[in-house]
Amino acid sequence: MRMEQSLCLGLTRGEIDLREATRRMRRILGMSQKTYAGRIAGISPRILAEFENGSGNPTLATLEKIAAPFGMKVTFLPPDPWRGMGERAQASSPGPKRRGPEPTRPRDGRLAGRR
Repeated sequence: MRMEQSLCLGLTRGEIDLREATRRMRRILGMSQKTYAGRIAGISPRILAEFENGSGNPTLATLEKIAAPFGMKVTFLPPDPWRGMGERAQASSPGPKRRGPEPTRPRDGRLAGRR
């Protein structure tokens, strides 16, 4: 399996986090942190190094710059039970019927199981 495919599958399955994805993207290109940060992402090498080692907290704009060379987008995804609900609702006949489990919401408004 190509390294790019492995990267995408790992992200899709939730097997790797953003820090590991960043390391892998950089290694796919065969670049040091300094080179990837300066030439590819246009950010400070210090910011990339801190992010990769777990001590940094980059902005959304910085994460977008890191991901852009691979055509990736930084986004929020709904929890698994909610994914695809829009497609299922459009495919079914109009009305209150729903397919699949409905996520429960406690009185405080949070999703069950989340803190």
